[in-house]
Amino acid sequence: MASHVKREPSIAESAIIKWRLLASGKFYTSIFIKHRVASDTIAPVCCTVTESITSRSVYQAAAWPWRRTFAVTFLRMNRKLNSMSIRRDSKHTTGDAIRHACRERKLKLRSHGVHCDQWPSATLHEIETSSHSQETVLLYFHGGGYRNPLEEIGHMPVVLECAKALDVGRIFLLEYGLIPELRYPGQLVQAACALNLLLNQLGRSPDQVVIGGDSAGGNLALALLAHIKQPHPLVPHVERVSVDGELKGALLISPWVSNTTTAASYGENSKKDYLSREAVEAFVRLWAPKEELWGDFFQAPTAFWAGLPVKRVLLTVGGFEVFRDDVRALATLMEAKSNKDSLVRFVETPAEIHVQPAVDAALRLPLCKSLLEILLWCRSLP
Repeated sequence: MASHVKREPSIAESAIIKWRLLASGKFYTSIFIKHRVASDTIAPVCCTVTESITSRSVYQAAAWPWRRTFAVTFLRMNRKLNSMSIRRDSKHTTGDAIRHACRERKLKLRSHGVHCDQWPSATLHEIETSSHSQETVLLYFHGGGYRNPLEEIGHMPVVLECAKALDVGRIFLLEYGLIPELRYPGQLVQAACALNLLLNQLGRSPDQVVIGGDSAGGNLALALLAHIKQPHPLVPHVERVSVDGELKGALLISPWVSNTTTAASYGENSKKDYLSREAVEAFVRLWAPKEELWGDFFQAPTAFWAGLPVKRVLLTVGGFEVFRDDVRALATLMEAKSNKDSLVRFVETPAEIHVQPAVDAALRLPLCKSLLEILLWCRSLP
């Protein structure tokens, strides 16, 4: 099933909305008068206050603004205390979030059905930007552990900033199926079919397409590159990339690259990042990938990373992320096997958490260092 089905609130958006109420002074009114915030919020708030006091020195040393310190601590405590923090959103779907964002910004939206033979269909949402360029397009896959839909308050501002920097005429956002209804490699099937639709029916050439994604979306973008290079036996081929040239670029923000949680950064950053070892392991159980290169990139031989079907790649990770060491290791492999010095760029930003740009966008904070690096890379694409 695609993510069109109504779901329980995702931990990220519900926690940020609750934090906004708290920071704005409306929190207690919401609890005791309007009943807009669930009772399970009180414990995370109390724990957040205590945890912020005990671990404040770490964030102070990183010169974090107080809003980020308390909000990220709240996200971490909310996830820790609510064991079902990977539940999905019943108030909106990916399509709902995209439609609302386009209405708010007066952007033209068109949606395309993506048919995947025996696999469930997906939806490819096409957003027309204000750019004068009609050549380059951005095909973006949102994060959320393959479990949660696109978060409007976090994902959409980042995607729109990237599109502006890329000067793209169209943004294509894939509304893919979510776990556990659709497991591995279902999302890769839908991504490959969406790219085929973009190339074969919507008239784009490979060198006009930049693919991108954050977290699980970064995983999907990488899996798509791996599939184009070495096709998965159950996934439709993307033949035009091989025949007509390489993709223009691949933007990978805090990508999920390994299904193991043994890297040292899982322990070192357990009290810094809001993403945890337990959450990643839960996502892996629900997604149920096989031990093969399209499901875990460290299953690929080292030589596999030579000759990727893309002109430029950017990988980013934050120094406070549990994913830090895995992304760093994959970037090293990709850089070592790149046949062009400028093909792979890796940016590790100190004192940033998982998908920091989206978190800061949701909190309405100024652009963080990683997003500035991302926008610089986008502008530099030939």
